[in-house]
Amino acid sequence: MKNENLVPKVRFKGFSDPWEQRKLGELSNGFTYGLNASAKAYDGKHQYLRITDIDDETRTFKQTHLTSPDIDFIRDNSYVLKLGDIVFTRTGASTGKTFIYRTADSIVYYAGFLIKMSVREDIDSEFVFQNTLTTSFNRFVKVMSQRSGQPGINSKEYARFKLYIPKLKEQVLVGNMLLLIDNLIAANEDKLEQLKTLKKLMMQKIFSQEWRFKGFTDPWEQRKLKNISLEIGTGKSRFIKFNKSEKYMYKILGSTSIIGYTNHFDYEGDFILTARVGANAGTIYRESGKVKISDNTVFIKASQINFLYYVLTNYNLKRLSFGTGQPLIKSSELNKLKLEVPTNELEQQELGVIFFTIDTLIAANEDKLNQLKELKKYLMQNMFV
Repeated sequence: MKNENLVPKVRFKGFSDPWEQRKLGELSNGFTYGLNASAKAYDGKHQYLRITDIDDETRTFKQTHLTSPDIDFIRDNSYVLKLGDIVFTRTGASTGKTFIYRTADSIVYYAGFLIKMSVREDIDSEFVFQNTLTTSFNRFVKVMSQRSGQPGINSKEYARFKLYIPKLKEQVLVGNMLLLIDNLIAANEDKLEQLKTLKKLMMQKIFSQEWRFKGFTDPWEQRKLKNISLEIGTGKSRFIKFNKSEKYMYKILGSTSIIGYTNHFDYEGDFILTARVGANAGTIYRESGKVKISDNTVFIKASQINFLYYVLTNYNLKRLSFGTGQPLIKSSELNKLKLEVPTNELEQQELGVIFFTIDTLIAANEDKLNQLKELKKYLMQNMFV
């Protein structure tokens, strides 16, 4: 490869030297195999890292089912991970999965199906670890792990992996940048999970009437869906689908989502929709505006559309679908559906607002998380040679 090609497409300002090719073994003080010991109940101090404990996506140590190794901790202390150590899985379907020990606030031993790489002090371990998440490393693993039986890569084979490295200062900057994004992704995943947990808790507590807004004390009553809706029907639109443009701006609503656009509309307002027939019958979604609605789609309009959406989500309309063949939802059956709701429309409105706000926060965090993942993917493709 020519020198002009030995630089990444995306680079920190101030660096221009070509990167140099090295084998993984040249960046290491050695590779060692893990403990051949069984796991026992976690003792609160000594953690045992096995293949299944490394998260496939985040490459972090899962803390949900901690164990300890059944060993003499004084005799076997050479199997304790040190800051910056990288472990590689060496056998089975997970061959090539890696983990870096970044924190010294716990004592972690590594198991026998893992290989530890001790990274040289003049090499940035985070830079090396991030290299194990690249497509070039994945290709290496795919080729090297081929066996007549179970896939596997030993320490000598891992040591032959070729990568390109810059000077230490640039290694540190690249490693820290990618670690920062990893941490942002992890923080957003935690926040997203917390929001989803909050929504689930609120759905349980509010629809059981265990939680009420201050000032509302009247008991909820059973009402037929037709009596709390403005309209329940099946779509009757005829249309030809087009891509969205200035001419074709009106949405065509299908059984599960928008299926196209057209230049005029048949319905207007806020809608809850579900498939009339098929596997998606009973799965609801929302849309608003001037629209056409397909004939395989049942729609509901209501003055408190947000509240009703969450009432129906909590009820789960799939319970209502029937038929000896494909599941079926009829608007006539929806009309007769009995639901327990507040009698005060102001309470319905406030409940709709609070759930809609949580869903908006969830959607915003999902968007941010996807953007961060796309950014990480882009940098992984362009910050390495």
